[in-house]
Amino acid sequence: MKKSLAYSKNRILIWILTALLFVLLLTLDQVSKSWIRLNIPTGRDISVIPGILSLTNINNTGAAWSFLSGKSFIFEIIAVIAVFVFCFSFTLKETILVI
Repeated sequence: MKKSLAYSKNRILIWILTALLFVLLLTLDQVSKSWIRLNIPTGRDISVIPGILSLTNINNTGAAWSFLSGKSFIFEIIAVIAVFVFCFSFTLKETILVI
């Protein structure tokens, strides 16, 4: 019985840590995008590490090459489903994903 309880606590802890990581990454993504929108004019770039890394402000409302442009809700739904599938499969004792 104790083994089962410990396994349940570990599973809950993994869910909490995964959710916190997800929220942290989502927050960092949105904060960086907001900062770029506010500080870099569209079409311009700034050098972060000269010759190695620069940030450019471009607008793309779709996926690659503006595929499904203006239909971002589709990608949001797919992303949320993917996160839940990942989290659920991550907590299983034997992870089985069939795609």
